[in-house]
Amino acid sequence: MYKGMDSYCGLSCEECEYREEFHCGGCMATGGNPFYGPCELAACARRKKVNFCGECKDFCCEMLHRYSYDDEEGDDPKGARIERCRQMKDYLVQRAKAGTDPIARCGQHCTHCLQSQWCGGCRSNYACCSFGTLFPDGQCENVVCSKQRGLDGCYECFDLPACSKGYYNIQTEYIAKVSAIFIQRYGKACFEETLKKAMDDGVAYPKGFNQTGSLRAAMELMEHYRMQDDLF
Repeated sequence: MYKGMDSYCGLSCEECEYREEFHCGGCMATGGNPFYGPCELAACARRKKVNFCGECKDFCCEMLHRYSYDDEEGDDPKGARIERCRQMKDYLVQRAKAGTDPIARCGQHCTHCLQSQWCGGCRSNYACCSFGTLFPDGQCENVVCSKQRGLDGCYECFDLPACSKGYYNIQTEYIAKVSAIFIQRYGKACFEETLKKAMDDGVAYPKGFNQTGSLRAAMELMEHYRMQDDLF
Protein backbone atom coordinates (compact mmCIF):
# COMPACT_ATOMS: atom_id res chain seq x y z
CA MET A 1 0.00 0.00 0.00
CA TYR A 2 1.36 3.39 -1.01
CA LYS A 3 1.03 6.42 1.20
CA GLY A 4 -1.91 8.43 -0.10
CA MET A 5 -3.47 5.49 -1.97
CA ASP A 6 -5.95 3.59 0.19
CA SER A 7 -7.97 1.85 -2.53
CA TYR A 8 -7.17 -0.26 -5.57
CA CYS A 9 -9.26 1.77 -8.00
CA GLY A 10 -8.15 5.25 -6.93
CA LEU A 11 -11.14 6.27 -4.84
CA SER A 12 -10.28 8.04 -1.61
CA CYS A 13 -11.55 5.86 1.23
CA GLU A 14 -10.48 8.59 3.64
CA GLU A 15 -13.12 10.88 2.14
CA CYS A 16 -15.88 8.24 1.98
CA GLU A 17 -19.06 9.40 3.74
CA TYR A 18 -19.93 5.83 4.76
CA ARG A 19 -16.61 4.96 6.38
CA GLU A 20 -17.49 5.87 9.95
CA GLU A 21 -21.15 4.92 9.67
CA PHE A 22 -20.32 1.34 8.67
CA HIS A 23 -17.02 1.13 10.58
CA CYS A 24 -15.17 0.37 7.35
CA GLY A 25 -11.39 0.38 7.29
CA GLY A 26 -11.31 1.06 3.56
CA CYS A 27 -10.76 -0.95 0.42
CA MET A 28 -7.15 -2.05 0.91
CA ALA A 29 -7.49 -2.43 4.66
CA THR A 30 -10.34 -4.90 4.16
CA GLY A 31 -8.61 -6.82 1.37
CA GLY A 32 -11.04 -5.56 -1.24
CA ASN A 33 -14.14 -6.23 0.85
CA PRO A 34 -15.41 -2.83 2.04
CA PHE A 35 -18.71 -2.24 3.82
CA TYR A 36 -20.88 -3.03 0.77
CA GLY A 37 -19.21 -6.38 0.03
CA PRO A 38 -16.58 -7.78 -2.36
CA CYS A 39 -15.39 -5.31 -5.01
CA GLU A 40 -14.67 -6.67 -8.50
CA LEU A 41 -12.13 -3.92 -9.17
CA ALA A 42 -10.19 -4.87 -6.05
CA ALA A 43 -10.47 -8.56 -6.92
CA CYS A 44 -9.08 -7.86 -10.38
CA ALA A 45 -6.13 -5.87 -9.01
CA ARG A 46 -5.32 -8.55 -6.45
CA ARG A 47 -5.56 -11.28 -9.08
CA LYS A 48 -3.14 -9.40 -11.34
CA LYS A 49 -0.87 -8.70 -8.36
CA VAL A 50 -0.76 -4.94 -8.84
CA ASN A 51 -0.84 -2.48 -5.95
CA PHE A 52 -3.53 -0.37 -7.60
CA CYS A 53 -5.24 -0.06 -10.98
CA GLY A 54 -2.78 2.53 -12.25
CA GLU A 55 -0.06 -0.13 -12.32
CA CYS A 56 -2.05 -2.49 -14.54
CA LYS A 57 -1.00 -2.93 -18.17
CA ASP A 58 -4.68 -2.58 -19.12
CA PHE A 59 -5.16 0.78 -17.38
CA CYS A 60 -7.57 2.41 -17.94
CA CYS A 61 -9.82 -0.57 -18.66
CA GLU A 62 -13.52 -0.60 -19.51
CA MET A 63 -14.50 -1.81 -16.04
CA LEU A 64 -12.67 1.00 -14.23
CA HIS A 65 -14.06 3.56 -16.66
CA ARG A 66 -17.58 2.21 -16.14
CA TYR A 67 -17.33 2.50 -12.36
CA SER A 68 -15.83 5.96 -12.53
CA TYR A 69 -18.40 7.40 -14.93
CA ASP A 70 -21.54 5.63 -13.71
CA ASP A 71 -24.44 8.11 -13.62
CA GLU A 72 -25.66 7.03 -10.19
CA GLU A 73 -22.66 5.64 -8.32
CA GLY A 74 -19.80 7.18 -10.28
CA ASP A 75 -17.19 9.69 -9.19
CA ASP A 76 -17.78 13.32 -8.37
CA PRO A 77 -16.33 14.72 -10.51
CA LYS A 78 -16.48 12.02 -13.17
CA GLY A 79 -13.17 10.28 -13.72
CA ALA A 80 -11.71 11.38 -10.37
CA ARG A 81 -10.42 7.93 -9.40
CA ILE A 82 -8.80 7.47 -12.81
CA GLU A 83 -6.98 10.78 -12.51
CA ARG A 84 -5.86 9.88 -8.98
CA CYS A 85 -4.39 6.62 -10.30
CA ARG A 86 -2.55 8.55 -13.01
CA GLN A 87 -1.14 11.01 -10.50
CA MET A 88 0.05 8.26 -8.17
CA LYS A 89 1.62 6.34 -11.05
CA ASP A 90 3.42 9.46 -12.28
CA TYR A 91 4.70 10.18 -8.77
CA LEU A 92 6.07 6.64 -8.39
CA VAL A 93 7.73 6.71 -11.82
CA GLN A 94 9.38 10.09 -11.27
CA ARG A 95 10.58 9.08 -7.81
CA ALA A 96 12.09 5.88 -9.23
CA LYS A 97 13.86 7.72 -12.06
CA ALA A 98 15.49 10.28 -9.79
CA GLY A 99 19.25 9.76 -9.76
CA THR A 100 19.24 6.71 -12.04
CA ASP A 101 21.04 6.31 -15.37
CA PRO A 102 18.39 6.86 -18.09
CA ILE A 103 20.20 4.58 -20.52
CA ALA A 104 18.88 1.03 -20.22
CA ARG A 105 21.18 -1.98 -20.16
CA CYS A 106 20.14 -2.87 -23.71
CA GLY A 107 21.01 0.62 -24.95
CA GLN A 108 17.52 2.08 -25.14
CA HIS A 109 17.17 5.61 -23.79
CA CYS A 110 14.46 5.31 -21.13
CA THR A 111 13.72 9.04 -21.08
CA HIS A 112 12.46 8.93 -24.66
CA CYS A 113 10.98 5.44 -24.57
CA LEU A 114 7.28 5.06 -25.38
CA GLN A 115 6.85 3.44 -21.96
CA SER A 116 8.59 6.17 -19.97
CA GLN A 117 5.34 7.56 -18.58
CA TRP A 118 4.63 4.37 -16.64
CA CYS A 119 8.06 2.76 -16.21
CA GLY A 120 10.93 3.90 -14.01
CA GLY A 121 13.46 2.14 -16.23
CA CYS A 122 15.24 -1.20 -15.86
CA ARG A 123 17.85 0.30 -13.52
CA SER A 124 15.23 1.57 -11.07
CA ASN A 125 13.24 -0.21 -8.38
CA TYR A 126 10.08 0.51 -10.35
CA ALA A 127 10.73 -1.21 -13.67
CA CYS A 128 7.44 -1.81 -15.47
CA CYS A 129 8.75 -2.46 -18.99
CA SER A 130 6.08 -4.31 -20.97
CA PHE A 131 8.80 -6.23 -22.83
CA GLY A 132 10.26 -7.32 -19.52
CA THR A 133 6.94 -8.84 -18.48
CA LEU A 134 7.47 -11.53 -21.13
CA PHE A 135 10.28 -12.96 -19.02
CA PRO A 136 10.54 -14.45 -15.50
CA ASP A 137 10.66 -11.87 -12.70
CA GLY A 138 9.88 -9.12 -15.22
CA GLN A 139 13.50 -8.87 -16.37
CA CYS A 140 14.44 -9.26 -20.03
CA GLU A 141 17.43 -11.30 -21.18
CA ASN A 142 19.50 -8.16 -21.73
CA VAL A 143 19.13 -7.16 -18.09
CA VAL A 144 19.76 -10.65 -16.74
CA CYS A 145 22.77 -11.36 -18.96
CA SER A 146 24.53 -8.04 -18.33
CA LYS A 147 24.03 -8.45 -14.58
CA GLN A 148 25.38 -12.00 -14.62
CA ARG A 149 28.47 -10.83 -16.49
CA GLY A 150 29.00 -7.90 -14.15
CA LEU A 151 28.53 -5.36 -16.93
CA ASP A 152 26.95 -1.92 -16.79
CA GLY A 153 25.12 -2.78 -19.98
CA CYS A 154 25.24 -4.78 -23.21
CA TYR A 155 27.49 -2.11 -24.73
CA GLU A 156 30.36 -3.39 -22.57
CA CYS A 157 30.06 -6.92 -23.96
CA PHE A 158 32.38 -8.25 -26.68
CA ASP A 159 29.56 -10.50 -27.92
CA LEU A 160 27.30 -7.54 -28.72
CA PRO A 161 27.63 -7.50 -32.56
CA ALA A 162 26.37 -11.08 -32.92
CA CYS A 163 24.02 -11.10 -29.91
CA SER A 164 20.36 -11.97 -30.48
CA LYS A 165 19.16 -11.98 -26.88
CA GLY A 166 16.13 -10.08 -25.65
CA TYR A 167 15.48 -6.86 -27.53
CA TYR A 168 18.05 -7.79 -30.15
CA ASN A 169 15.86 -10.66 -31.34
CA ILE A 170 12.98 -8.44 -32.46
CA GLN A 171 13.31 -8.17 -36.23
CA THR A 172 11.72 -4.72 -36.58
CA GLU A 173 13.36 -3.11 -33.53
CA TYR A 174 16.80 -1.72 -34.35
CA ILE A 175 17.22 1.16 -31.95
CA ALA A 176 18.31 -0.84 -28.89
CA LYS A 177 21.18 -2.62 -30.62
CA VAL A 178 22.16 0.43 -32.64
CA SER A 179 22.29 2.45 -29.42
CA ALA A 180 24.38 -0.20 -27.65
CA ILE A 181 26.85 -0.47 -30.54
CA PHE A 182 27.05 3.32 -30.77
CA ILE A 183 27.75 3.60 -27.03
CA GLN A 184 30.36 0.86 -27.32
CA ARG A 185 32.15 2.89 -30.00
CA TYR A 186 31.77 6.44 -28.75
CA GLY A 187 30.48 6.40 -25.17
CA LYS A 188 27.27 7.50 -23.48
CA ALA A 189 27.95 11.24 -23.68
CA CYS A 190 28.32 11.11 -27.44
CA PHE A 191 25.21 8.95 -27.71
CA GLU A 192 23.08 11.41 -25.76
CA GLU A 193 24.37 14.40 -27.72
CA THR A 194 23.85 12.63 -31.05
CA LEU A 195 20.37 11.49 -30.12
CA LYS A 196 19.45 15.03 -29.10
CA LYS A 197 20.62 16.35 -32.48
CA ALA A 198 18.53 13.76 -34.30
CA MET A 199 15.41 14.44 -32.25
CA ASP A 200 15.83 18.21 -32.55
CA ASP A 201 15.90 17.65 -36.29
CA GLY A 202 12.57 15.85 -36.15
CA VAL A 203 13.63 12.20 -35.98
CA ALA A 204 11.16 10.39 -33.72
CA TYR A 205 12.60 8.07 -31.09
CA PRO A 206 12.49 5.13 -31.39
CA LYS A 207 10.15 5.05 -34.39
CA GLY A 208 12.35 7.08 -36.73
CA PHE A 209 15.28 4.69 -36.33
CA ASN A 210 13.21 1.52 -36.49
CA GLN A 211 11.54 2.68 -39.70
CA THR A 212 14.86 2.83 -41.54
CA GLY A 213 14.35 -0.85 -42.33
CA SER A 214 17.63 -2.36 -41.16
CA LEU A 215 20.27 -2.26 -38.46
CA ARG A 216 22.78 -0.81 -40.90
CA ALA A 217 20.44 1.96 -42.05
CA ALA A 218 19.58 2.87 -38.47
CA MET A 219 23.28 3.06 -37.62
CA GLU A 220 23.95 5.22 -40.67
CA LEU A 221 21.25 7.61 -39.50
CA MET A 222 22.86 7.81 -36.06
CA GLU A 223 26.30 8.33 -37.62
CA HIS A 224 24.89 11.09 -39.82
CA TYR A 225 24.00 13.15 -36.77
CA ARG A 226 27.23 12.32 -34.99
CA MET A 227 29.24 13.67 -37.90
CA GLN A 228 27.25 16.89 -38.21
CA ASP A 229 29.28 18.72 -35.59
CA ASP A 230 32.12 16.21 -35.23
CA LEU A 231 31.03 15.62 -31.67
CA PHE A 232 33.65 12.99 -30.83
